[in-house]
Amino acid sequence: MPHPGPRTPAIEALWRLTRPLPRYVPALGVVALLACMLVPLPTALVDLLLSLSLSLGLLLLVACLGIRRSAEFLAFPTLLLFTTLARLALNVQTTRLILSKADAGSVIAAFAELVTAGDIVVGAVIFAIITAVQYLVIARGAERVA
Repeated sequence: MPHPGPRTPAIEALWRLTRPLPRYVPALGVVALLACMLVPLPTALVDLLLSLSLSLGLLLLVACLGIRRSAEFLAFPTLLLFTTLARLALNVQTTRLILSKADAGSVIAAFAELVTAGDIVVGAVIFAIITAVQYLVIARGAERVA
């Protein structure tokens, strides 16, 4: 099947990655993500998956910034759904690692050090800000939908 619409480098890269996949691979990916939520994974594998998730997020951002019309990137809603499910599975895994082993892995530790600069007060303030933003986005968004 030919690539629909104009070609930007980021969309072309995504197209080359997904074109040879058979139709059942996305379904197997979703099943694998659901299994990842139930089965504990080693810390090194969670670090690798977090790195891949961040890379894919940046690739999607670049792809979205490179399009001129929404018709150029018709797969975006599906990719957004799959990446959200993957991030949810990673969130469950990192929470499990923190609560069971008191070790979130090197990716989360490095990001936490970068954001808080090693100060617990800065971390608490940033946590409060993120909590307020999440409340506004989720709770107020649900009111608009209803």
